[in-house]
Amino acid sequence: MRKRRVREQFSRLALEHDEALDVVRGAVLIAAEDDESADVESVLATLAKMGDEARHRIGEIDDPRRQMNALAEYLHVHIGLAGNKKSYYDPKNSFVHEVLTRKMGIPITLAVIYIAVGRAAGLHLVGVGLPAHFLIGVYAGGIDRSRLPDWFVDPFAPTQLMNIEDCKAFWARMGGAEATFRTELLAAATHRQILARMLTNLKLIYARTGEPEKAIAAIDRLLLLNPNVASEYRDRGVLHMQLDLYSLALDDFTRYLATGPGLEDSATVEQAISELKSRIAMLH
Repeated sequence: MRKRRVREQFSRLALEHDEALDVVRGAVLIAAEDDESADVESVLATLAKMGDEARHRIGEIDDPRRQMNALAEYLHVHIGLAGNKKSYYDPKNSFVHEVLTRKMGIPITLAVIYIAVGRAAGLHLVGVGLPAHFLIGVYAGGIDRSRLPDWFVDPFAPTQLMNIEDCKAFWARMGGAEATFRTELLAAATHRQILARMLTNLKLIYARTGEPEKAIAAIDRLLLLNPNVASEYRDRGVLHMQLDLYSLALDDFTRYLATGPGLEDSATVEQAISELKSRIAMLH
């Protein structure tokens, strides 16, 4: 019953236009469906209280760079939020309430906390969906998604502001080929993209740890955010097959193929459909 209520709340949130979509509440709802210990309103109240404290600490500072440094000093040094490099694929790293309790998480979850607290304190922060390592974008004035943020921050090392050239060097240190770096990678992520990336992380973690039911639940929510992503139907079909849910797998694969011609794995999926039909026929 509780999970159903949480899912219903997330479903309503997913219908909102992106700017009206409450990305922080959405992130907490993701955690609350997967972990019954998460109290959505309590977590949001904690973040609001942290926002008040950050606003008090920032005080009369009017330089956006110094404001960001003050926020990082509060969250990274005073609160102690840091990156969890030892257990990167622990699903708790994706749960806002667990990150606040354990003081460690992965870049995107830390970024959501920085965005929640920073915006409450008057900063203009966005998420930046750099592949492999999520960043925080800082605007000197109001948020303007038609251009890149003025500075960038690694949630694992938030006391240092980066410009585009710094990000290019960061990309190389992360193992990215210099030729593949494009400034478009530093564009501000939409709220929907942030939540989708959080759910994709969980989907991959649960698939890796052999928890197909949880992976399916992550995909269900991904499809609430973006119902036209064909690959999610295919991936959910694979998971349904693992659980011997043949009719559901058949529906997913059929919907995947219906998205249009030119799918590279269409022959593989068609073979899976044929096998599913045979299995279903044997049950009747």
